[in-house]
Amino acid sequence: MPDQRIQYTEELVGAGHPTKPDTLNRLVLVEHNNDGTHKEYNAVAYLSAAQSLANVTWTKIAFDTVMVNNGNGFDTANNRFVAPVDGRYLVSLVVRTDGWSNDGFMLIRVVKNGSIIYYGPGNSKLPGTSGLGDALCGIVELAAGDVLEFNTYRDNSLDTINISGGIAGTMVSITKV
Repeated sequence: MPDQRIQYTEELVGAGHPTKPDTLNRLVLVEHNNDGTHKEYNAVAYLSAAQSLANVTWTKIAFDTVMVNNGNGFDTANNRFVAPVDGRYLVSLVVRTDGWSNDGFMLIRVVKNGSIIYYGPGNSKLPGTSGLGDALCGIVELAAGDVLEFNTYRDNSLDTINISGGIAGTMVSITKV
């Protein structure tokens, strides 16, 4: 039988104040690898090259390059994250676009199993700029097998707009907390 290590730790909030009334309910399972290190479930992916952004429609961001994929949750073939285990996940999404000459705006969103769970705040093009970006961050409850996908939207029919590629362009980070 393989060496399986588990640890329970007590949830506390600042200055040792408990988050729940009794000790039993404050216990949280902390998974370990065989070497004693904590088991991690996280992923960081980005768009390797520019992607065309259609006008007045939601476009799925084609995240195709993974920097970190502990737990093998990020699926580059389908450009999505599939939760490897149940839990709360911190999701951070940054999207940059370029090619703007005329007025317009962009939005971003996170979709869980086909339903929208987060919208970014949105952004409008400023005079004299050619790029536009948006970001969002939030925590989502996922069951093993739940799917997260990431979309962007633009309203500007006069310009050819691209989602910026490269690590400094468009990326997503997902971490089990």
